[in-house]
Amino acid sequence: MQAADILNRFGYYNSDKKRRQLYCTILNAPNPQGLYLDASDEVDLWNKARTPDFNGDVAVWALETLRERMLEKHRETFWVRASSQFEDGKEYFRYDVVRHTRSPNVGNLGNYFDAGMITVDYTLHFKPTGSIRDHGYIFKVAGNKFHHLFPLEKVYDLGDRSR
Repeated sequence: MQAADILNRFGYYNSDKKRRQLYCTILNAPNPQGLYLDASDEVDLWNKARTPDFNGDVAVWALETLRERMLEKHRETFWVRASSQFEDGKEYFRYDVVRHTRSPNVGNLGNYFDAGMITVDYTLHFKPTGSIRDHGYIFKVAGNKFHHLFPLEKVYDLGDRSR
């Protein structure tokens, strides 16, 4: 399905923003829109849907392509956690923790989706012009499962400033 088809079929009207949109997380069980992920064929990751008026495929990603992209993008990555606060109308950030990872475990990627460890977010809406604003597919790893996909190399705790 094209983005417009997905938005028309599964989106909802946001009265505050006066637009049709689809901002939701898709995991291994149907969400309120009926969307869910299925990687059981071990070749592709399927975004499927089961609703009263639709039962079928919405989108598909080749797991091998996802593995390749993970290895390209996150061969070595520094993940930063920051806290923020507002003072006099300005936002200030403080970096608290840096996690250093390399060589993600992509061999079991399909199993990670089927176990609900990795989710996909849809972030799209219709603009007033009728065109679509699509922020892309956002793949997320559950925080408490992060170590399954990204073996930890080193943690730098920046909270202790006395060093």
